[in-house]
Amino acid sequence: MTKPTMKKLLCFLAILSLLALSACSPDPVQEDLMTYVNDDLMSIFELEAEAVDSYSSVSGNNYTDDWTMYETMETVTIPAYTEFIEKLESIRPETKEVRAVHEIYIDASNTQFRAMKMILIALELQSYDKILEANELLDEGRTKLRQFQDELEELMEEHEVEWEEEIL
Repeated sequence: MTKPTMKKLLCFLAILSLLALSACSPDPVQEDLMTYVNDDLMSIFELEAEAVDSYSSVSGNNYTDDWTMYETMETVTIPAYTEFIEKLESIRPETKEVRAVHEIYIDASNTQFRAMKMILIALELQSYDKILEANELLDEGRTKLRQFQDELEELMEEHEVEWEEEIL
């Protein structure tokens, strides 16, 4: 083989090796996402479920009276949701893609929390206007939660990540 042909072959092999190595290198978003969904979120879902379940037990079709709702929210719902949000906000994803989705979840959860606190105020003041305001916040929070779920699912699909356990 001539020197120019040998150099071309070596260059080609070097480039091929680099491509092979880069194809084998781990996807940092995938790794971060796997930790986020299977460790971070799984560790706090019970707190969120406790708060939401306690609220559901005294609202909507389960509503019996203002006092029961107030007492349940003050002693169970708000403390559980407070702890949930503290833990949610302490999660620090490493990649910008996962951080962006996580910020949506934080925003949605804080909106829901403001609504719950507004309900307590409405019950204390017996204010129909405050209840309407709280319901608007709940709707806004639900919209943001759906956005979080959609964007998380899209990111998981894009990076081939699945839940290790079923959460519902």
